[in-house]
Amino acid sequence: MSVRIEPSDVADAVNRRPYAYVVTASDDGRPHLRAVVPRWSTSVAAFTVRVGTQTSRNVARAGTVTLMWPPIPSAEVVEEFDDHTVSADCNARCVSEGDSFELVATPAHAVWHRPARA
Repeated sequence: MSVRIEPSDVADAVNRRPYAYVVTASDDGRPHLRAVVPRWSTSVAAFTVRVGTQTSRNVARAGTVTLMWPPIPSAEVVEEFDDHTVSADCNARCVSEGDSFELVATPAHAVWHRPARA
């Protein structure tokens, strides 16, 4: 089951989630995942986080990433969609920061998602 989230509401939807996965695709189409702790930047209206060389190469080629925040642990669920994964498809770019890169990811489409219940 998926429920749409307005791109402008993604930061509020994930504010209690401690980490996310950044998902890109390599040049041969293989998925590339990394656990990250993205922060919302009001100055650029996007999530920012440091990433490595492979992620930055994938972003340079595709211009997109998916950020996925896992559900909140069941013992901590207090709001309606806490038991859902948040998935945000983002327009993205990377800025060189010496030996790493800053990913700037602006949500374009997002959903709360969970498996269908039997």
